[in-house]
Amino acid sequence: MTLEGAVPYPRELVEKYYKNHWWLGITLGEMLDRTCDLHPHKEALVAGDVRLTYRQLRELTDRAAIAFLELGIGKTGPRSPTDPDWPEFVYAYFGLTRSGQSHDVHSSILSREMDHFREITEARAWIVPRRL
Repeated sequence: MTLEGAVPYPRELVEKYYKNHWWLGITLGEMLDRTCDLHPHKEALVAGDVRLTYRQLRELTDRAAIAFLELGIGKTGPRSPTDPDWPEFVYAYFGLTRSGQSHDVHSSILSREMDHFREITEARAWIVPRRL
């Protein structure tokens, strides 16, 4: 989805990023799947006491995706997770990419900015922490 007024990347940067393999032409979800297939037993996520392998991370994000779909937050429209630096954000983010489109919103965004973001993206659900 291209937002009205958004400025696209300059063509020369796009070409450079593809040439240097900084952009691969795949989604983050596809990138996670490929990495999980190649390195299922390697450590993927370390946050405090949480230590997950790629296989465990995929399982948790798949569970999150199923839960979102069961809640009706699938491909019906954009969703917006906020981004505290917690493992649950990773599960929610990749769970959303597996169940449909996702938009990232920084957790420090003000409520009036969130209202504007919601209007332009037509987000139908917000995933927020109980506390920051």
